[in-house]
Amino acid sequence: MRLPVVGHEVRRRAGEYALVLDTEEGFGFRIEGAFSVDDDGRLVHFDPTTASWDTALAEYRFDRIGAAGVDDDAVLRVTFESGAVVVVPADPEHEAWTLFGPSGYLVVSLPGGELAVWAAR
Repeated sequence: MRLPVVGHEVRRRAGEYALVLDTEEGFGFRIEGAFSVDDDGRLVHFDPTTASWDTALAEYRFDRIGAAGVDDDAVLRVTFESGAVVVVPADPEHEAWTLFGPSGYLVVSLPGGELAVWAAR
C-alpha cells in the first residue's frame, strides 16, 4: 500500500512515549515501536524502551520523503530523498506506528500485523 506522503518535507518532534515525524502538508507518522534506519549502509536500531526520542531521526529533519509504503505484514518503509530508509515492523502486542493526515485520514498498524485504514472525509 502506497502512502500519500511522497515529496513531503519532514519536520521532527519528539514525544514522551513516541517519535512523531510531521510533514509540512499536515501528515504525520507516530512511531511507538522498535525501528531501524539504514543510511548508506550504516544500520541503526532504535528500541523504544532504551532509545532517546530526542535524537532519533534528528538528521532527517527538512529531508523530503521519496517513497513510503506498507507491505502485507504491516511493515512501514519510508525512504528519504537523501537515501536513508526507515523500517518499522509490526509489533505482536502493540500498535507500532500510525500515519495521520488531514480530514481524518488514518492508517494504524494494529497488534499482530493487521492494518486499520480510515479514508479522508
